[in-house]
Amino acid sequence: IEMPGEQTGRLRNGSSWRDIELATISFGYGLTITPLQLAAALAAIGNKGVYHAPRIVDEVVDSDGVVLYRGESEAKQMVSAKTAEQMRVMLARVFDKALVKEGHGPDSLAGTAQGIIVQGFKCGGKTGTAHKYDPAIKTYSLHHYLSSFAGLAPIDNPRLAIVVIVDDPVGGDYFGGKVAGPVFARVASESLRYLGVPGEAEIPLGPNGKPLPPPKPEKQAKPAKAPVQEAPPVIEEEPISEPDDPDAIDIPDFTGMGVGRALDEARKLHLEVDVTGSGQVIAQEPAPGKATGTTRVKLTFSVDARRISPP
Repeated sequence: IEMPGEQTGRLRNGSSWRDIELATISFGYGLTITPLQLAAALAAIGNKGVYHAPRIVDEVVDSDGVVLYRGESEAKQMVSAKTAEQMRVMLARVFDKALVKEGHGPDSLAGTAQGIIVQGFKCGGKTGTAHKYDPAIKTYSLHHYLSSFAGLAPIDNPRLAIVVIVDDPVGGDYFGGKVAGPVFARVASESLRYLGVPGEAEIPLGPNGKPLPPPKPEKQAKPAKAPVQEAPPVIEEEPISEPDDPDAIDIPDFTGMGVGRALDEARKLHLEVDVTGSGQVIAQEPAPGKATGTTRVKLTFSVDARRISPP
């Protein structure tokens, strides 16, 4: 990186390894590595096995917009994409919860990060709990630890590689999942939301960092039964008929009448009649019934028309 004082890791040549070191080196003893180197290696796992050297300066631009420096790193395929995918599956299993089977205790295959909750996201990682080397006694200390957690977030499409190391934790807990894991969870969740990565709804947590149980539904008191009241008797009211209009004229039904009879009926009622055609009445206007404000009736017989007025 573009900083003075950067340290290098140390890993002895494999030809000098003892048999026991094939095991101890596999879980972190007998070598040194910086947190930045660990994060870069983890990022390669999340990037389908492709390694990019880390940097903290992207580019330097002067006041005129001229790029004076641009950080570039060569892409190197360190492991195959298939191997990287298999590693991501393993890292995700570290978050697996303990399954309690009927008649048995918790599942012993639960991950060491089972108690870590990354709000809104599924992540993968590895807990680390290492004894610190004590130069005074030239061996590993029995009571001093390096607690760590390294993880990818989110695990299905990694955007972040995060490494958290707590040097010589105090307070009783020293396991990486207990000490460094919660820091990883908070940094990962809030950083992904800051980057705009869509996630799931947050889970309410208690003071101990564990999910709160769902609220119990409140028991609602049964409503008291209202006294049964007899319905009042229904009184049927006769419909009120509107008063007859004294000026209304009763128009008879002229349908089927010949011209002579139709005219006789019209004269009896002092109605003016418009006659169209001859023969029998096939239509009339207005229709039979009460009519107001008219004394003229139109009767249709055929095609010729004439007007007949009452005497």
